[in-house]
Amino acid sequence: MRLRAKLPSERRRAAAFLSIGLALALFYALPLYGRSFCFAPVDIAIIGFILYGLFRPLGRISELRLVVAAALFGTAIAIFDRLVGGLPMALAVVVVLVVLGEAQDRAALIRRLALALAAFVVAAAACLILKQLIVLAIWGPETLADFAGRLGQRTGGGVTEELSQSVKDRLDQVGLSLAWLDASFASRIVFAGIMLVYSAFIIGWGSHVLGAAILLLPVPLLMLSAYWAARRSRFQVWPLEHLALLGAAMIPFLWDLAFLNHTILHSSFMVRPAALSAGLVAVAWIYLHDPGSTTPVRSR
Repeated sequence: MRLRAKLPSERRRAAAFLSIGLALALFYALPLYGRSFCFAPVDIAIIGFILYGLFRPLGRISELRLVVAAALFGTAIAIFDRLVGGLPMALAVVVVLVVLGEAQDRAALIRRLALALAAFVVAAAACLILKQLIVLAIWGPETLADFAGRLGQRTGGGVTEELSQSVKDRLDQVGLSLAWLDASFASRIVFAGIMLVYSAFIIGWGSHVLGAAILLLPVPLLMLSAYWAARRSRFQVWPLEHLALLGAAMIPFLWDLAFLNHTILHSSFMVRPAALSAGLVAVAWIYLHDPGSTTPVRSR
């Protein structure tokens, strides 16, 4: 319906949200994960916030409403996410929705990005800290030590002891020793990449080729889009929208690096945020080829 709007900017936003919606509907593996209480609340919160950004553009609402909305979103994600990929996905969504919010100018876009991300991160961190304090008050300091130890296992150190026997057998078949896997941080990065590419068939309708394309192609394509947008403006005005979309697509990969062992052990669902990145490629294409897509520069 919004594609039939009179304003070109509204039609552009409609096409962008349609691209994101199609990407999530097709590649987010909702039929598989949406039936689980572990994943469904996170997905509902994320998709609900995307709908909020469609009906209430984050570049037009007041800054107070922007901060409150981002903080409530961060709180919901912190409550429901159990390291299933909700936090990096939600961070990327916040960036994307601010970009698609039709800010008045470049300064407003930068300011709103900073406000929304700060509100999201502070609210999520406060909620997580509060949860730990409640657990500490009820069950004692041992639970906090256990939490810190488990979190440390997800971010660094050896990972071979936690691998399933099927993965170990597969490593033996291809000639990769477990000693190599725990040899260095670089080797775990390589193995995490292998696991993500292998698990990408989940978002590729069972196809390893399609899944790998969805996982690996968006970031290079968004880099190319940002380059062409900068070249079109002759590098006089940096294409903030395209750079922000590129940054949003890179957030899940940065999260995977921060929680490297967790990515290795749970690549089957940590690959899901790549579905959003696939939709961002179409969004960048729309903004690149729309003459009115550039955020106006405030006159002085």
